[in-house]
Amino acid sequence: MRARLEQLAHAAASFPLRPGVYLFRDEAGRVIYVGKAKALRNRVRSYFSSTEPGSKTEHMLARAAALEFIVLPNETEALRVENELIKKYRPRYNVRLRDDKTYAYLRFNLREQWPRPTITRRVRSDGALYYGPFTHQVELKRIHRALERSFPLRKCTDRQLAARDRPCINGEMGRCLGPCSGADPEQYARVVSDVRRALGGSGDELAAELQLRMEAAAENLDFERAAQLRDQVEAVRNVFGSAEMVMRCFDDLDAVGLYRRGGAVAVALLFVRAGRVLGRHVVDFSGLEVDDEELLSSFISRYYLGGTLIPPRILVPLELPDAAALGELLSEARGARVELSWARRGRPRELVRTARENAEASFEALRDAAADDELLLESLQKRLRLKSLPRRIECYDVSNTGGMQAVASQVTFVDARPDKALYRRYKIKDVPADQGGDVAMLRETLLRRGRRALERKDWPDLLVIDGGRGQVAAAQAALDDLEIKRGPELIGLAKPNERELARGEARDKVYLPGRVNPLLLPKGSDALFLLMRLRDEAHRFALAAHRKQRGKASLASALDGVPGLGPKRKRALLRHFGSVERIRQADVEQLSAVPGVPESIVRALRERLEQGG
Repeated sequence: MRARLEQLAHAAASFPLRPGVYLFRDEAGRVIYVGKAKALRNRVRSYFSSTEPGSKTEHMLARAAALEFIVLPNETEALRVENELIKKYRPRYNVRLRDDKTYAYLRFNLREQWPRPTITRRVRSDGALYYGPFTHQVELKRIHRALERSFPLRKCTDRQLAARDRPCINGEMGRCLGPCSGADPEQYARVVSDVRRALGGSGDELAAELQLRMEAAAENLDFERAAQLRDQVEAVRNVFGSAEMVMRCFDDLDAVGLYRRGGAVAVALLFVRAGRVLGRHVVDFSGLEVDDEELLSSFISRYYLGGTLIPPRILVPLELPDAAALGELLSEARGARVELSWARRGRPRELVRTARENAEASFEALRDAAADDELLLESLQKRLRLKSLPRRIECYDVSNTGGMQAVASQVTFVDARPDKALYRRYKIKDVPADQGGDVAMLRETLLRRGRRALERKDWPDLLVIDGGRGQVAAAQAALDDLEIKRGPELIGLAKPNERELARGEARDKVYLPGRVNPLLLPKGSDALFLLMRLRDEAHRFALAAHRKQRGKASLASALDGVPGLGPKRKRALLRHFGSVERIRQADVEQLSAVPGVPESIVRALRERLEQGG
């Protein structure tokens, strides 16, 4: 290994003193680390000068077999390329947002003629107004419900609006201005403006203005209008004026706090919108030797360039060397200026300190939970008589309908918690539908997984199979065929059958290879509960994949064979009607209303559907 490291160090000495990115590869050619640098030679040579024994960097260098670089015009471009390469290769030793979450937002599509508030989890550069993120769905739904009840905006979808020619119940009750029946665009625009002001932090001013409108309506004896305005005043005061304002000088910002204990770090974000704290997000890292500046830079670029709403200002707890380049990159992604500020004094510093306190509190809670998880894994090891602690557990299930559209699922728990980045679906390829038993499909899945594990050396500690003695035997045969010297341990988890349920024996059974009688774990044991969670998650994941495949097959069988009806027009029909069954029920006139589908194709499709296609 020393000779290889000397060779890599010699290669690094010839790197240019220019901005760029560098990549470490292992013997198989896989990228195991991607980094950026203002001066490539200086940064990469530092890896070989001083590395702590047992550190993550030492482990990375032990696997490194090749080193390459890409020269780029400036540090901003290096940041961009680094982020793209990390997304592409998912290197093992880069900072990973393992508990990355997508929060919900309230969205107004201002390009629509009749905008309405909707809930979404995806932020796009589409000209729409996004309000959030909301870390708790309850608060978001409360605001969304208040808007729908108090402000007369449309509630129907675009498709429902296009198909309607008279007011719905909301229009008759005065809860909608009725775009479907000739609403006044200017009046509708005023309501949209009121909602935007409420969401934008002008709730107090808006409430006072609505109060005056209400009193004027009452004086004119327009009591119905006055009652509607009264509801709006209450909604604005109760929903949009309830949170304490923490920043009066800035509308929207995020405050970043960092708490470290050794190699374990927690980073917290406080979301401040319209001067009020809307929620928080905490990410936990462990086993890191990078300094705080590098960690924060990596976190900020990965988090905000991953489809999250970027605020106009981000407060950070320390000075970042690449703040200018990072701010430029975020500004480009947002389409407007983003200020990355080191919060050194005043209210910004207090916000960052609050974010750090949130990071610390979350860190301590996670450590307590980790201690509980450690005890849980030790209990599972003891009860199943496993040779090692099952830190990584994979569970498999198969879902199909008579052998058709067969899909197998692999769910992975790391340290007793789901790691969805390691979930996989396997579309069954080699088992014919007429010979498609679950056992054969399971065997194919494990052989495919095992071949990849042999190549990548990423076996789990424990394999859990959803099934009994037959499934465990098939899984063991697959492992034997792979001729694994030190493979994972194996168990099966089976639900009670109908006869056992009739006898009152409602207990899940654990099957071990080579053992005839199942192992019965105590009903209330945490170890059994963990296995049941694994099995149920694998079943859910497999069933979702199977339903998706079945839906595609249903669409294909109903719409295939119609001349001129290709994939694009099929998708247009499905988007317009929502399901294959609704397409079957539609007449020629309704089908002709779909943009991009000519009448000749519509009539051919109608004939096929009437023939039972």
